[in-house]
Amino acid sequence: MLFLKIYYIGFFEKLLASASTETRVLAYIFRHVGYDNYIYIRYSDVAKVVGCCRDTVGNVIRNLIECDFLRQNGPNRFMINPTCMHKGPKGRFDILSAEFFGITRTN
Repeated sequence: MLFLKIYYIGFFEKLLASASTETRVLAYIFRHVGYDNYIYIRYSDVAKVVGCCRDTVGNVIRNLIECDFLRQNGPNRFMINPTCMHKGPKGRFDILSAEFFGITRTN
């Protein structure tokens, strides 16, 4: 079994300091994801934190949906693909995977 440990505070500080808008939006997503692997995103709120315009955030989110990293499940509600990231034990991974792959795409 592989194990990966990320020290969140340093990791996110470095990503948010990146010159790349895409990287900063991704850091915002990682930083705010809930235990259920969902993130609630208001483009204007993310734009303020990241320091870009609302349309740029929308473009990044659309690209992440096209890459199957995110799936939209309601207004401003997205689930992160648990095969990319999940919180919790292996049993939780199985539950999140079933939910993620059961969500139909909304693009």
